[in-house]
Amino acid sequence: HNSDDEPDQDPAVWPSVAAATRKANEFRDAYLPYLYTLHGKASLNGDTVVRPLFFDFGADKKTLEISEQFMWVPRFCVMPVLRENETTVNGYITFLPRLQPISFYPLHTLTNDTQCPYRKKVTAGPGVFPLRRPSILQPL
Repeated sequence: HNSDDEPDQDPAVWPSVAAATRKANEFRDAYLPYLYTLHGKASLNGDTVVRPLFFDFGADKKTLEISEQFMWVPRFCVMPVLRENETTVNGYITFLPRLQPISFYPLHTLTNDTQCPYRKKVTAGPGVFPLRRPSILQPL
């Protein structure tokens, strides 16, 4: 990658990369049981795990134009921050009157006009989400 007398270029040497990796791994570990269940159902029944909004909300024609949000079915609508140097997202959630918007990081309730740090998801009414406590054993 570089010579011995140049600074390291490995991304893992920067604390910001370690922090982002830790956060992503903790999220993955927490939601792994839910995702595992979705993949099991998809394998057995031909269900989808991730799909566009209009699959679930086809009556709302605005969902046909939305390409930066998706359903992590059947419970989550994910609105990721996709642009460099941005930390908020303004997603379309007015088509989801029965859903409760909350943020992944930190977990708190949001309103339709709230800018959300990191990612936003909305949950489809009451339900049970199998989560597990993150268990990163080694420091990054």
